[in-house]
Amino acid sequence: MGIQRGQLSDHPSVFFLQEFQKVRSRAIQALDNWVKTQLRAKEAALLAKKYGVGTWLKEAYLRLLQTDSLTIDELVAPPESLDWETIGRLFCVKQAACPYHSTIAISCPGCLQQKMAGEFQKEFHDLGVVITVTCSESPSR
Repeated sequence: MGIQRGQLSDHPSVFFLQEFQKVRSRAIQALDNWVKTQLRAKEAALLAKKYGVGTWLKEAYLRLLQTDSLTIDELVAPPESLDWETIGRLFCVKQAACPYHSTIAISCPGCLQQKMAGEFQKEFHDLGVVITVTCSESPSR
C-alpha cells in the first residue's frame, strides 16, 4: 500500500512534520522577546545559529555591531564562543566605511544593515532573512 498523489498530506510522517513546524513556530514566537531583550547578543547569536532562527540572528548581529567596545575576547569567552569566520565578518562590517559618509558604517544604521546583509548574505539567505534598508544619504533616495 503506497501513498498516492494527493494523499501525501494524509501520511502520518508529513502530518507530524507539519505539526512539528507549528510547534517550533509557536516556541520561537514565545521566546522572541526574551531572546532579543534578555539574552546578551553573543548568546542570542549562538542560540539563533543552533536553532536556525534568522530573525534572532539578524538582531543579535546588529546588537553586536552597535556595541562600542566589541572585542574578540568577549566573542570567544567561555562557555561558548562564536566561530572565527563570524567574528571576522562582524569586525569587517564594523570597520567598513560608509560610501556616502566620511565615517564608518556603524554611525549610519542603513549602511550598517547593508554591510551586514552583504557580509552575511549566504547565512541570511539560508535562514530566510531579507534586509532591504538603505543609507539615507544614498543617491537613489
